[in-house]
Amino acid sequence: MQGQIKPSQAKSNMVKQYLLLLVFVFAVSGCFGQSPLSDNFIENILLSHPEQFGAISQNPQKFEIQVLYTQIDRDAQNRPHFKTLAYNVDKNRYFYPASVVKLPVALLALEKLNLLQIPGLDKYARMEVLTARPPQTEALSDSTAPEYKPTLAHYIKKIFVVSDNDAYNRLFEFLGPRYINETLHKKGYAKARIVRRLAVRGFDEEANRYTNPVRFKIGDEVIYEQAEQYNPIDFPFPAIPSQKGKAYIDAKGKKINQPFDFAGNNYLSLETMHELLKAVIFPLDVPAQKRFNLSLNDYQFLYRCMGMWPRESRFPKYKEKNTRTVILNICSLAIPRNKPLTTSVFLTRWGWPMAL
Repeated sequence: MQGQIKPSQAKSNMVKQYLLLLVFVFAVSGCFGQSPLSDNFIENILLSHPEQFGAISQNPQKFEIQVLYTQIDRDAQNRPHFKTLAYNVDKNRYFYPASVVKLPVALLALEKLNLLQIPGLDKYARMEVLTARPPQTEALSDSTAPEYKPTLAHYIKKIFVVSDNDAYNRLFEFLGPRYINETLHKKGYAKARIVRRLAVRGFDEEANRYTNPVRFKIGDEVIYEQAEQYNPIDFPFPAIPSQKGKAYIDAKGKKINQPFDFAGNNYLSLETMHELLKAVIFPLDVPAQKRFNLSLNDYQFLYRCMGMWPRESRFPKYKEKNTRTVILNICSLAIPRNKPLTTSVFLTRWGWPMAL
């Protein structure tokens, strides 16, 4: 109907506003150089540009935007110093973390291989996912990989280049929710809760407790085999309201006119996301407890994948020419090419996070 804006168009326009906000943040902070930023720096940008951000600044609770911005300056010895600014951050307000959960799962998968200390077992070994019960599916080959060889490295690459859901699910099945949550909690990421596969039908809460058998091979020789795992632990949802929205579409395609309850879903607070990003980009500048047991080769591999355009990938070969995943290609700004590391930003909108 003429004069009406479609929901998808409205969302696109609002996302453009948030991207514009980040452009203002980077541009203005760049003018300050290494001068200290005021604690209300982000709010001042919003208020000083009402033509662009008036709706946000006047009603931040309605739009539920949360921003964490870190300025990173280096001293004469090239040591980084961090100043983090927050806008409207509220750990008691739930938002669905979506694909951001793929970051800690990828880190834990690499770490687990290192901790197993099995000769020949690395991220390039053939990884085969089997089945033990419905609705599990197997992955004995990968048509997007060289020689159709599924590997942990290839899954991680697909996660960071295009936020591939199936790749995440295979790593989730290798680790299991019990290992994921207990390990993250031991590292000090106490608010993390990762208990589900992503974007795959048939897996209810109980089905997600079971994870597939997995084996790694060199040639025809199995060098590591892991049986089906079961998670008996109920990792609690944080004590915050879990219902969001006004209506949702159920599994049968029916509109349900009530808020959706996210209590059975994954959870990462914005602060936890920020800490995880810092731990992988600046591992020596976080407490030892929060670090991941990764090699220099692992870090170099991660940075390469996190900074890659889809069109730069040979395997898989993507058709997109100028696209990047919004959620997980965090190093498009966190690791700019031919420039010193300067900033990292997380923001949320509509309960969905964007890492930029």
